[in-house]
Amino acid sequence: MHLPTPMASPGFEVIGSGPGRMLPPGLLDGLPRGQADRALWWHRHMVEVLTGLRPEAEAGTGPRPEYDPASRSLAEREAAKAAELSAETGRPVSPHTVRRRQRYQKRGVLGMVDGRRAPRRPVLGQVDPRVVEVLRRLMDQAVDGSTHTVSYYFTRVGQAVKQLEGVGVEMPSRATFYRRFNRLDNGVVDRVELVGMVDVATRSITAAVLRPTTKSVDAALLLARSVTPAPMRPGWPEALRMEHSALPFERPLSVDERLRHAAAVPLTIPEAIVVDGGKAFLSKNFHAACNAFGTEVIHAPPRTPTHKPHIERGPWVQRHRCSPSS
Repeated sequence: MHLPTPMASPGFEVIGSGPGRMLPPGLLDGLPRGQADRALWWHRHMVEVLTGLRPEAEAGTGPRPEYDPASRSLAEREAAKAAELSAETGRPVSPHTVRRRQRYQKRGVLGMVDGRRAPRRPVLGQVDPRVVEVLRRLMDQAVDGSTHTVSYYFTRVGQAVKQLEGVGVEMPSRATFYRRFNRLDNGVVDRVELVGMVDVATRSITAAVLRPTTKSVDAALLLARSVTPAPMRPGWPEALRMEHSALPFERPLSVDERLRHAAAVPLTIPEAIVVDGGKAFLSKNFHAACNAFGTEVIHAPPRTPTHKPHIERGPWVQRHRCSPSS
């Protein structure tokens, strides 16, 4: 059980020793001396805030009145500790700083270490390396083959582990196996940017582009898609064709023959486009595309989402936004 869990529970008591006296050996190994000492210093104070006694307290010692859990609330104990540390260090310490106890309750004394210097947990946790090796081998064999589910690998690895020579090879639980598999998977997980145009008159999304990083050509592509007929996709019902819609099909058809096989999506040539400060919308490519259609580009002031509320309030998330006006 994680040490802070019983220590924070009502009625917790260590018989024959002060509460929280023992720490797992080697827990702070690898840290600079000053970092380890600082973490242990916080450890002593966090234990007193949570339990009323410091770890070095002798058996039978009672808590100081300001830290007695029986008469002081946690907020009062935090305030008392903040005042004590301010006097001890000669620097102001706020109750908010003392609330680092939440990190202490979650991670123990390691929660008091600067996260940039805290020892990292092994990527594969406590899973037997032989199990990991079998999984890696099966994943390598499947690179050029069919795609398999995680359940498939769980079954195959379990069968292979049973055939390993010797004893002591333990197959992890299904949940643990699934977590480790995700860390070993060769797939790439990354962020993407969604950029789109919203027609103010109809509140409809006229175009959208999903890219790893938005380029100037992507911003120009938005305008191109907005003014270009959208082709019918295989499997779409005939009722979605432009010729079956209420839109003036015959008149636009005389201008653009591509509408004969287009879906019933209106072509929007914006009179003005409101954009944010994204580099894609500041580019020459985007402005040249707008100039070709006589479209005015209006740059919204920085950090003013109210200037383009139609896209800001939409049910999607994107980094760069533009909302054309009809």
